[in-house]
Amino acid sequence: MATTNNPNNGSKSVTGLVSSMSVSMRESFISWLSIGNAKEYSLQATIACLDRISEYVISKKISCSIWEISKPSVFQPVYRKVLEAKLLRIIEKNTHKMFISVGQLYLKFLKEDIQKQKVFNQRIIVDAGNNMTTATVSRDARNITNRNLECSFTYPGSGKTYAHKNVAEQNAIRAGLQITDVYQVNKPATAFTNITTNSNLEYSFTYPGAAKTYAHKNIAVQNAISTGLQVADVFQVNEPATAFVGLSQTVNASKLPDSDASRAEAESISSGEIEAAIELVLKKRYSNGFRLGSFIETERLRKFVSDHVSDAITLTDEELEAFVKACGTVFKGKTYIVSPKTELSIRELAEKYFASGATAIFFTEFFAKHEEWLIGVSVVSAEMLEELLRQMFPHLTFTAAYFGKTDKPVPDVLESELMRIWGDDVLLTYDALAERLKYIPVSRIRLALGQNVDFVWNSTSEFTHISKVDIKQEEKTLIIGFAEKEIGIHGYVSIADFPLDEIAERNYLLSKTAVHNAVFLVCLSDVYEQHGKIIAQKGGGIDAKQILDEYCRSLDRCTLGDLLDFERELTGESHRWLPMQAGYDIMVRVDRDTFLAERFLDFDCRAIDNAIEYFLGGYEYIPLRHITTFAPFPHCGQIWTLFLLESYCRRHSECFRFDVLSVNSTNAGAIVRKHSKLSYHDIIVDAVAKSDVILNAAAVLDFLVENGYTSRRRYSAIDKLIIQATALRG
Repeated sequence: MATTNNPNNGSKSVTGLVSSMSVSMRESFISWLSIGNAKEYSLQATIACLDRISEYVISKKISCSIWEISKPSVFQPVYRKVLEAKLLRIIEKNTHKMFISVGQLYLKFLKEDIQKQKVFNQRIIVDAGNNMTTATVSRDARNITNRNLECSFTYPGSGKTYAHKNVAEQNAIRAGLQITDVYQVNKPATAFTNITTNSNLEYSFTYPGAAKTYAHKNIAVQNAISTGLQVADVFQVNEPATAFVGLSQTVNASKLPDSDASRAEAESISSGEIEAAIELVLKKRYSNGFRLGSFIETERLRKFVSDHVSDAITLTDEELEAFVKACGTVFKGKTYIVSPKTELSIRELAEKYFASGATAIFFTEFFAKHEEWLIGVSVVSAEMLEELLRQMFPHLTFTAAYFGKTDKPVPDVLESELMRIWGDDVLLTYDALAERLKYIPVSRIRLALGQNVDFVWNSTSEFTHISKVDIKQEEKTLIIGFAEKEIGIHGYVSIADFPLDEIAERNYLLSKTAVHNAVFLVCLSDVYEQHGKIIAQKGGGIDAKQILDEYCRSLDRCTLGDLLDFERELTGESHRWLPMQAGYDIMVRVDRDTFLAERFLDFDCRAIDNAIEYFLGGYEYIPLRHITTFAPFPHCGQIWTLFLLESYCRRHSECFRFDVLSVNSTNAGAIVRKHSKLSYHDIIVDAVAKSDVILNAAAVLDFLVENGYTSRRRYSAIDKLIIQATALRG
């Protein structure tokens, strides 16, 4: 906003756009500011602000110049319209902000000016040299509804009426009276010359076609203003006022004067209609958003608005786009019009949830819960919803994931919210928790329960919290003592070995696994670490596989079932691959169900490797199942089987190794030369490429199972395998 160093010199707007009356009002306001009324802003800044606002209200047809308004009742609606002007608020933010205070200051000035006028409303004393003439004012004036009121002042004996001119006003003020803009309807104003402080000046209203002039009465002024004209204190000196009755319309409305009140009303409607039309068109035709920066979109909007108001939009493209932005929410290059009703509904949903005690709402879940409704009212994504919420709740905290009454990290927020709604329940499922935590995604609830050790898994989708597990202090002491003793002897202890019957009975709602985990967390987690059901000193590095290996070393013979049972007892779960791998690593598997200690077998490695070479025939690998006879194999102390051959190749052969995707009991896998650099994936790609199998997933998986390369018709890298096999086939 441009400012002027000397407010008395006037800005460019004042010089060319306003009347001498405006200059007088501007100078009067400057004088009023100069006596200590300019407080928040400097005198120069205050005047410059009103000069710019005057330009704006004239250019946008809101009103005449601010300096031409002398009545508070006329200025107040103009003030409100300027404050509501979205375009000004966007383009000239500082001017708009300053006018909030400066406008109130000008209103105060006008009210004080009116107070001075009221001194003369009841009794007017005109100083005529040594003679005093008293004007008597009638109190029976009635309502006036005629818009064609002609306001003028006359000179006694002249027989003429004249439009008000600033010089006349100045002399009237010197005579002790005050008037404002008074116009002659039928012809242009005539300048007054050589006007002196004549005590016989007569100020009056006249009506076209009426032979009389009338004294001003306050109620008459009010009704005159209500018809769109503005007058101030005008009096007939020589006779009492006569009541206004039965006045008819005698002047064509097109000849009415452009008084500040009528212009403010008529022209502001035009501006308001255009703004309203733009918003209406945006709501009706752009539910999917108005694309910003698009010439075609802007021209379409101009056409649609013109269809509503029958007039072209005078705003520039930049001003129109700025106004469009102010009307809605900008998101990904578009403006979406979200109605106040929609915003209110969103606000009420959030406030209701917070009122229940919640501290956080996750944007994605809030949108997901109301997606169908929100999209229908032009809130098209969680990201856009977040923008709206930021505007609605500026006093709350916003993070990348949630907003609310806390700024804690997400894991802390989740734990706090879970504990807030857990209540007296011992066990709660994912679904129950998600129902209570309406605006937290169930995926985050699952993650929080899985990662936070204070929440104890009980069964599928069901958890408890350690605070819900009843363990007495004497039981805790007993458990700690038992752990110290067993770990001191063996280096580890299984939680299954602890004396927990009374704890389990008292916490009967919990599964055995939940009781075991809770006992460890409450009693042992400070000193020990847990691997499944194995508890050992922190940093000891003992795990279930190590214990299974030690177990196998202590045995002469065992079955696969024995190993599975031991692992289940150890960990409370059953992972077949773990005990089977321990059996292969430490013992020798002689058949499907039996593992023996190595000392019960005697392998002639050179003879056995020669027998295997016979079957390979120079190739790098061969499926284990392709060994169909054991006649070439030397005696080893046990009857040869494919299981025994697999065990031999795993740990004893000097020339070969055994590869497979995973341990199994189906003899799936391949014998491979030790020097080969082929991975098992490379092996099965090569096998498929060299076969005549059709290269689709189902056919290839069938081939791998039937030829003993895999034990199941499932392979995560099957697509990659087919692409590579296709390339090898050429």
